[in-house]
Amino acid sequence: MQIKTFRAKSIQEALQLVREKLGPDACVLDTREVRAGLTRRQMIEVDASSHREPKNRIASTLHETHQPQTSSRLSISDELDQPSLATQLLENELKANGGVGKNAVQTQSPLSSQERLGVQTTLPSHATLGNSMQEGHSNSAQAVEPSYSNTQSGASGSSSPAAREILGELMAQGIEGDLAAELVSRAAARCASEFRNDAWLIRGQVSQILVERLKVASAEAEMPYDQKMIAVVGPSGVGKTTFLSKLAHRAHHEWNQQIGIVAMDTWRHGAVEQYLELAETLNVEVEVVGGMEQLAPALQRLREFDLVLIDTAGRSPQDLPQIEYLKEMLQIAQPTETQLVMSASASQSHIKHTIQRFASVGLTHVCLTKLDEGNSLGQWLSSLLDSGLLLQYLSHGPNVEKDLMTPNKRHLASMLLGQTQLHAIFE
Repeated sequence: MQIKTFRAKSIQEALQLVREKLGPDACVLDTREVRAGLTRRQMIEVDASSHREPKNRIASTLHETHQPQTSSRLSISDELDQPSLATQLLENELKANGGVGKNAVQTQSPLSSQERLGVQTTLPSHATLGNSMQEGHSNSAQAVEPSYSNTQSGASGSSSPAAREILGELMAQGIEGDLAAELVSRAAARCASEFRNDAWLIRGQVSQILVERLKVASAEAEMPYDQKMIAVVGPSGVGKTTFLSKLAHRAHHEWNQQIGIVAMDTWRHGAVEQYLELAETLNVEVEVVGGMEQLAPALQRLREFDLVLIDTAGRSPQDLPQIEYLKEMLQIAQPTETQLVMSASASQSHIKHTIQRFASVGLTHVCLTKLDEGNSLGQWLSSLLDSGLLLQYLSHGPNVEKDLMTPNKRHLASMLLGQTQLHAIFE
């Protein structure tokens, strides 16, 4: 597979170049911001190949209205007398994949997604719309195109095959249905009316919207200043100690910092030995803390170190007493950052539940580990937008020297949308 790189002033222009040179079936592999020329002007680079595999079954079968689809279930809510474009896109998606069922199911309003994206709209208060997809629906069921003459943002006609295709792609990446529809709605509204059936331009606008809305820690946040104290918290088995080792390695070799480690995870088998090995390899000071009364003296002994890393024991989101105990420990430590470490392959419900339960300890950042065990990051999008947590690190594999990166907004958006394959990030 031959990979070519295209450079332009904006993501839209770069995608247009890809389409002109490689054709409509080209596959976008990665996007990034670069500084080019003597003036170091900011540009967008896109890596693409001339062959593109279908990203999901929904997108590849949208136009085959006579084909039955395996049963699935989506939620559409706050049904409207005059549906918003987001609701109509989802309705059209349901019809294209097996028809609208008889029983209406009401869930959260799409307004929550609009608030996440900064959309200012006025929605009617009542309506009815079924949303259950029936398995083995009759082959004669036809997908009826709704009229979009009264949709929000004046984006009439943007429920095109291209919009439906992109909606299917986003949902296949694990992005919530209402949020995916809002992204497509906003992206289509940014395009001139004659380009609202242009999948490349709509994809580019979806990516740009995420770049504008996502929160990541800046590169300056990694730079040394006085004493920085980072506490690492999260469920058991997500790779907290491995992440801490990678961070210590970076601080030692790239920032030339003196590092102290407060080891609070004394219950896990082999944890103390792992800390001692790290101390010998990187010449760091390790303080093993077995209880709350030992924490303050340990921190006092490390007061002259540039970076202090606090490794806590894994806590189940269900174990509220232990999370409360962790909260009390961190109130004593007063870390400058509290990193929630979670597996990138966690389910959407587990992500939301874990963030909610650990919020009381004072979370500031989130680190995603084990990227090699997942296929997509889309299920993280709504939580990243809603929680306000800064995503600073992505961890992949056991190599403490290489398998840690800090993504920028455009790179993160590319991964959330499935435009960058997770397994290729560290290659």
